[in-house]
Amino acid sequence: MTVFLRPDDPEIPNGLLNSCDVPRSIFWITTVSRDGIRNASPWSFSGAVAYKPPQVFFAVTGARKDGRPKDTLQNVHDTEEFVVNFPTFETREQMNITSAYVEPEVDEIDLAEMDTVPSTLVTPPGLACSPIRLECHLFKTVTLLGEQNTMVIGEVLGYHFKEEFFVDGQVDWLAYKPLARLGRADAYCVVDNAFYMQRPQ
Repeated sequence: MTVFLRPDDPEIPNGLLNSCDVPRSIFWITTVSRDGIRNASPWSFSGAVAYKPPQVFFAVTGARKDGRPKDTLQNVHDTEEFVVNFPTFETREQMNITSAYVEPEVDEIDLAEMDTVPSTLVTPPGLACSPIRLECHLFKTVTLLGEQNTMVIGEVLGYHFKEEFFVDGQVDWLAYKPLARLGRADAYCVVDNAFYMQRPQ
């Protein structure tokens, strides 16, 4: 027996797609507005999409309560720059603070009482607590089906790694314990184990 549901079924549970696609990486994105106001916000419709040149994406769904674009999307549109940071189990509370709905004039980095580090090639700073930072330049935005659904694609211009998590040219995931999203708005998991398999030749 299986359960079949159509997306337009009025009885379909909220966030059902999210519950199917788990765990999802969290891009903790920092941007700077045209007026110089810093913004930090987590996004879990996100991931890497290409190697050469390296490219990443995140998707913005919905808009602000007043109908304006969300701050991250507006800032990327205006400046064409962003930094991808990564939350860990240790920084889960700060990440959660930056997911709050606040006015564009509010600096979420200050709100969460976090330190920043300057970027090398872009204006937005990185979060000092992030084990990895990706400096990105906007490649394009794609308007998706529905209302207020936008995918942002960026080219990675540079990587920053904390030395203790970058061993022999490889990222040590188990050392920094990345946070990931599960299906509901309040559901997360942490990467603290791994197994390995060789691909068939």
